[in-house]
Amino acid sequence: MNIDKRLRSIINEIDGKTLVDVGCDHGKVTYYSIKEKRVKKVIATDISQKSLAKCVDLINKAKFKNVDFRCGDGLEVVKDNEADIVCIAGMGGYEIIKILSKAPQGIKKLVLCPHQDVEALRYYLKDNWYLDKDYTVYFGKHFYNVIVCTKGRDSLSKKQMLLGKDDLSNKDYVKKLESLKEKYTKIQSKNIPSEKYNQCEEYLSMIREELHGSKKDI
Repeated sequence: MNIDKRLRSIINEIDGKTLVDVGCDHGKVTYYSIKEKRVKKVIATDISQKSLAKCVDLINKAKFKNVDFRCGDGLEVVKDNEADIVCIAGMGGYEIIKILSKAPQGIKKLVLCPHQDVEALRYYLKDNWYLDKDYTVYFGKHFYNVIVCTKGRDSLSKKQMLLGKDDLSNKDYVKKLESLKEKYTKIQSKNIPSEKYNQCEEYLSMIREELHGSKKDI
């Protein structure tokens, strides 16, 4: 069974005793987490019974016994201290925030891959989680951020709020910086003073500084 670059990056970050795979859908994260012995057990959840059935089918074919399937909304179907790691991928940042706001006790690690509103998610996370990793993965003409958190608090700079905790050794990150530079330059070229225009000025300054390899934090 093939998995794409984004999913492989997510799976590589999973380790613990019991994983909650939120919005498990096809079940690939659940499957590889068990197959590669990254966890001892998985609680696979999905709000859609039809989507959950795809995961059930995959796991049953593999004859894995240590997977518990639950149909429900996010983490609401998980009890306190049932799991120590949560994976949420394929959703927007605000949806992930909503799910995490109802997280049970006992979660020690998060592996997240939001598809949009990443800055909003970072802002939410920093008060209760430390962002150990926050890096770019480029796949299918899209840029994704894989965010790995452990319990704690974080103090993120403006640059980290916008770009994550990546560095120029990651070629996907460099590609994202160039893409963002082009995007904000186009907005700025319209030369229409506004709040958005001023924000572009600030973002472009951060991006140019990052591309030039400066270690100065803004």
